[in-house]
Amino acid sequence: MHALSTMNGASAVLTREDTAAFRRPALVLHQHPAPVAAPIVDALIDHGLDPIAVAGGKDGPLPDASSAPLAILVSEDRLTDVRAGGRLSREIDWIRDADEAGTAILGIGHGARVLALALGGDVEPAPHPLRGWTMVDTAVPHLIAGGPWLAWQHDVIRLPRGATQLAHNRLGPQAFRFGRHLGVQFHPEATPEVVARWAGAHDVSGEVRALLSLIGRDPMAAAVCTQRLLSSFISGI
Repeated sequence: MHALSTMNGASAVLTREDTAAFRRPALVLHQHPAPVAAPIVDALIDHGLDPIAVAGGKDGPLPDASSAPLAILVSEDRLTDVRAGGRLSREIDWIRDADEAGTAILGIGHGARVLALALGGDVEPAPHPLRGWTMVDTAVPHLIAGGPWLAWQHDVIRLPRGATQLAHNRLGPQAFRFGRHLGVQFHPEATPEVVARWAGAHDVSGEVRALLSLIGRDPMAAAVCTQRLLSSFISGI
């Protein structure tokens, strides 16, 4: 298990393990005071980057958008909740600043939806939520595997002009590229513990047992998909 640097009051994460080796920083922005998923931390360190966790929360400070060559936005929040809390415009402004600074962004879940909005796309409520394993039709299997991917989707992305759809399913785009940026609707970082927290936070606790049973299947296949996606994105910056 690799260690993790923190900033801006991030909590429940590890401290830097290796201070001798110089690594370029990589920002990991997340909304909850919980450890950043191990696959993300390990992939960044394996590619010579120093992951710096930023737990911004609802009103927490965001880092300098130009302070790292790469940023990963991880959140399972619903867009309606973010709009109601007034956080959306702040996140959009930060992404636009990062884009102008040349920072490559990987948006996961809510991060992908805000990335699309910041770049001129749109988001609308899904006709019905998609929770659990999902497969996708992919145009770039070397980057985005067909699955299985863990979905926790309540909104549908309408791609910004100039974006390239990389994968989709019956609910629309599931992965897209815009310049150096990548957005994915599904959650390659999810674990059973994370899914249980989502179920409780979104008042679908009655689905917990079924969801945990589902995500207990094919974990190795999902881990391979995750490793391929993260490695391909990081290598491309």
